[in-house]
Amino acid sequence: MPEFLRGTDADPYFRDMTIVSHKSDGWVQLVRCTYCSQHWQVDSWERYSTGLAIKVPDARTWPDSDDLAIRKQALISFRGGLSDQQCRWAGCENRALRGSAYCPECAYHKTGLRE
Repeated sequence: MPEFLRGTDADPYFRDMTIVSHKSDGWVQLVRCTYCSQHWQVDSWERYSTGLAIKVPDARTWPDSDDLAIRKQALISFRGGLSDQQCRWAGCENRALRGSAYCPECAYHKTGLRE
């Protein structure tokens, strides 16, 4: 399985896993596969978001883990990488996401883009 994939707690694959814990006021769940014991952080289903499932290497450190870097990596992956164009946010010199005017940093933090 990849390090991350699109998915929510409503998807059959994750819905059938055992819920271990929650964070972010219940919007993110830690689930465990009943077959292989792999842990996943899974976004709760929300109709305006595709959601993201992230493989969790150590369930003990999960409550304090920061998933922002992986979420940005997923954004780059889902968008097909970076383009050769410069980000159009004023003062930013990073490369824009493919098919976007903004880099992953500006797209995520300033426009709210998640997929």
